[in-house]
Amino acid sequence: MLLKFGEVPVMVASSREAAKEILKTHDALLVTRPKTTTFKILSKHGLGIALAPYGDHWRQLCKICNMALLRAHHVWSFRAIREEEVARLVESIMSASAAPLGNLSKMIAGYVADAAFRAIMGNRLKARDQDALIYQLAEGVRLEAGFSLADLYPSSRLARLLSRASRKMEIHREAMLEAEDMVDVLLRLQRDGGLQICKEPLNLRLVYDLFAGSNDTSATTLEWAMAELMRNPTVMSKLQDELRGAFAAMMKVSEGGLHELSYLHMVIKETLRLHLPAPLLLPRESQEQCQILGYDANVELALANLAFYFDWSLPEGLSCSELDMTETAGVTVRKTTDLWVRATPSSLLPR
Repeated sequence: MLLKFGEVPVMVASSREAAKEILKTHDALLVTRPKTTTFKILSKHGLGIALAPYGDHWRQLCKICNMALLRAHHVWSFRAIREEEVARLVESIMSASAAPLGNLSKMIAGYVADAAFRAIMGNRLKARDQDALIYQLAEGVRLEAGFSLADLYPSSRLARLLSRASRKMEIHREAMLEAEDMVDVLLRLQRDGGLQICKEPLNLRLVYDLFAGSNDTSATTLEWAMAELMRNPTVMSKLQDELRGAFAAMMKVSEGGLHELSYLHMVIKETLRLHLPAPLLLPRESQEQCQILGYDANVELALANLAFYFDWSLPEGLSCSELDMTETAGVTVRKTTDLWVRATPSSLLPR
């Protein structure tokens, strides 16, 4: 399906065959991401892996990424990190359980950020750094999701001058420079010897992309899963029965035993079916003329622990059908409002 976004022709792959043509047959020609106004301002012209143009630089970044983090034995080696960070999440929910309500969305975001940062960098973020980076990341994703006049009419100088989005992005960029953006934190950690990988300054953008990708998608999926479970108490009860039946004797959730839990897997699959983190993927840009049809382990372990150790309820007076499930479209499809819930520790939680 061919659309026109202002002056820009946009092709949408609305069938399996079209997606195959784009993602497989013509992958080399279509792998590069379009350089929007936001991209140019916030990404320093594509030094990272997510938006780098296809070529030697992009291939080198992919090689570094695969060698440093994404091989199977590396993913398995991060199991201790995942379990430790989930334990900290459970402790934080336990500490907050005395309050009438807790902001589960914020706690999930903190857990995912710490787990991702420890896996990538080797250490945990300080609280002030975590809050700042999560905010800057969310703001950057929000800005990158939209269009400006300059994106829709790239040949128009007037559109570039009138673009409000460009001014907003410049303000955000200046604020990041005045305060301390993520790359500044990474450089400081690098100077202090806090980095265990990616010692080269060029690779800091790669670290940024890895953190941004894992943080946003994992937190979004986990939050949607909990929201759907709160909305469907019968499903929550069945999941808790499966988890507590499997791990009650151990008094803890073991990551090694999660692969045997069929209902847990069905819950996650259904969550992803209803709320794909990035339903449209990132846009691609054709580098040459071509024809298309003639023209994270993090979620599974965390969700299991949340359902195993706590009984959950909505704020008083709010029914399951009234739970706000509004989506906010962007690079990822996030829940518009934070998930506020009441967590009651079960008898299985260590005292």
